[in-house]
Amino acid sequence: MPAQETPLHVVSHVLGHASIAITKDVYGHLMEGDKRAATARGLTIYAATMIALFTATIGQGEEIREAAAHALQNPDGETRQVRPGPFAVKFLLVLGAEILLLSLVFPDF
Repeated sequence: MPAQETPLHVVSHVLGHASIAITKDVYGHLMEGDKRAATARGLTIYAATMIALFTATIGQGEEIREAAAHALQNPDGETRQVRPGPFAVKFLLVLGAEILLLSLVFPDF
């Protein structure tokens, strides 16, 4: 049960231990591995998100420079908006592909 991420108090009750401390003393080593795996998954998702974010911003620079130049040339005029559409689509596609790849390479992910 500890490997299935069952809460410690439930494991303790099912096994009939007098306290959670006994369960932790006996099975605590199994839960440390769960913590490390959860931390590794979290860091992997964070890294995948940062890579997707970086990838999505590639190519947006020219559009941002043009909008900034337009704003400097026309300080009282109409502002030129930077389109978020392509950025959002690229970000979601890259992130989705990364998560799919991670799930194929690491089935327990």
